[in-house]
Parts: sequence; C-alpha cells; structure tokens
Amino acid sequence: MFDRDFSGQIEFNEFVHLVNYVEQWKNCFYRFDRDRSGSIDANEFQMALRTFRYNLSDTFVQYLVRRFDRTHRNVVAFDDFIYACVCLQKQPISEGNHFEDDQPNFYSLNFLVILVVRLPDLG
Repeated sequence: MFDRDFSGQIEFNEFVHLVNYVEQWKNCFYRFDRDRSGSIDANEFQMALRTFRYNLSDTFVQYLVRRFDRTHRNVVAFDDFIYACVCLQKQPISEGNHFEDDQPNFYSLNFLVILVVRLPDLG
C-alpha cells in the first residue's frame, strides 16, 4: 500500500506517507474516543461509523465490535479500529440499493449478511 515503487522496501518518502496516514487515523480515533479510555466502545464506534455514512443498527455495531475486538473486552483498540474501518471501506457500499424499504437509512439484512461474509477472519 505504501511501497509505491514496488521495491519491497519502504523508502523515506513512502514512510512519511505511512506516518501521515497513521496520524490521520489516530486523530480520527481520538475524536470518537470520548471517554479517553484508549479504546472505542460500541456507542463510540457507532458514532464513528455514522460519520463515515454507515448507519448500522445497535446490534450490528455490537457484532462488529466483537468481531474486531482482539482483547475480548468488548471495545475496539486503535489498531483494530484502523483495521475495521479499512475493511469496511473495501466493501462495495455504493453499488446498488442496500437499504431496507421501510427504513431507508438502514442497511438491509441481506446486505449485512454479505458484508459479514466478506469481512476477514481475525482468528
């Protein structure tokens, strides 16, 4: 991703881009870590996801927290937050209509099942 010249190594300018990328994620993470605990709970994660235009149910957000929580504390740590967001960004959200007919701001169950199947396994 940051080895732009495909040399197998990260050169200095590529490293600078990597550091800037991580710094942007860190700023984003701390913007949603309201209690300054160093991790994001389901409510904080849901706020972040809504900012990213993912309007997901409480139950599904709790599922995502469990899916990306490697500490088994029901929270998402910084590195897991980056990983979760990048995984979600890779999903084809913009293709087609994925919303419930009666709740146009929420994703359909079929779409969420497909999303879960496409998410990488952390185990």
